[in-house]
Amino acid sequence: MKLKRITKRVLIFLIFFGFLLVSGVVIILETGGKKYLQTDTKKELVASIKQSKELPENFLQAYCKLYPGSLKSNYWGYVTEHLINKNSDRRCPCRKVALFTSSENINYSRGFYKLAPTMIGLELEDYVSQEQCLNYISSKYNFLRDVNGVWDASWAYFNKDLQDLNNEELAGLLSIIENPVLYDMKRHPDLFDKKRKEIIKKIVHSTK
Repeated sequence: MKLKRITKRVLIFLIFFGFLLVSGVVIILETGGKKYLQTDTKKELVASIKQSKELPENFLQAYCKLYPGSLKSNYWGYVTEHLINKNSDRRCPCRKVALFTSSENINYSRGFYKLAPTMIGLELEDYVSQEQCLNYISSKYNFLRDVNGVWDASWAYFNKDLQDLNNEELAGLLSIIENPVLYDMKRHPDLFDKKRKEIIKKIVHSTK
């Protein structure tokens, strides 16, 4: 009986300690963004995100079919889904904003370098939506050869406005976004075509 009581107390302690640990991590992540983004920088970044050119419906639909749920929830929804399904395709555009923001505007001296995008993303979610973040990062994608952003890439690769691309062309554009070097349609046409076919199956046949 004594051993049973000790085991029970140890179990309770471990549960309580685990709860405190998880709570502490959540608090650090939720409040850490303020340390990386100064007030003026955050205001400018939020304004830039809100003012970014809106993506057309055809691109948004293709993106949502390729990365289901990415625009519906916040970072914690993204984390939860990836814990349940490690192969989930869900993305968190607001988390990626940090990767498309000049390092001069982010105070990385605070430490936790690897967690900085997460902290910044969580901070931004209080002011902008995932779709607005997607608008912002899509306008800054580097497609190489001095082509930046999906709007310019649409003209550069398909000689069309983004809103006029068909599913096959959208799949091609999304393939390049996955990896502009590996899926370069001019240097690696075979790899590009293989990836494009994989993506077009998802955006054409997906019911999500």
